[in-house]
Amino acid sequence: MKLFDGAKLKQMRLDAKLTQYDLAPLTNITQTRISDIERNVRQPLPKEIDAFMAVFGKTKADFLSDERDIVVISGTFTKTKKDGKPPHPPEFLAETRPACDRGTTGSLIDTKSEQLELFPGIDVQIGSDLAGFVLIRADTYNELVESQAKLHKMQSLLK
Repeated sequence: MKLFDGAKLKQMRLDAKLTQYDLAPLTNITQTRISDIERNVRQPLPKEIDAFMAVFGKTKADFLSDERDIVVISGTFTKTKKDGKPPHPPEFLAETRPACDRGTTGSLIDTKSEQLELFPGIDVQIGSDLAGFVLIRADTYNELVESQAKLHKMQSLLK
């Protein structure tokens, strides 16, 4: 049986020198969805296949492969540095895994990261932030706000 092969889509995208972020607005498909399709984690909708065909000028058959030839790529969200080493030591990764990955020990609080507790008293999973946000403790945040207020006062005096 022939199925959509995300690896073929990825190769077409690379041949066109496009990133997933470049392809997203051209197809009106999110970058994360394109990533899932390329890794064969998700099959594209018919309208998404039509969008890929329009961008690359290909037919539907150009995107198909035999079912047994398709490789599903998963577990790709562990980033590594250019030297091939993970960006965080293994003990950091073990402590920041979601509580559901920690077995029966329950939720652990990560005291090494500077986590700002936005919703105290509510059970939330603590983990690393993949979106690039800086996580800090509440007391550190309060110190920064106070320092910012002092800076604004100094600037107003100097004007």
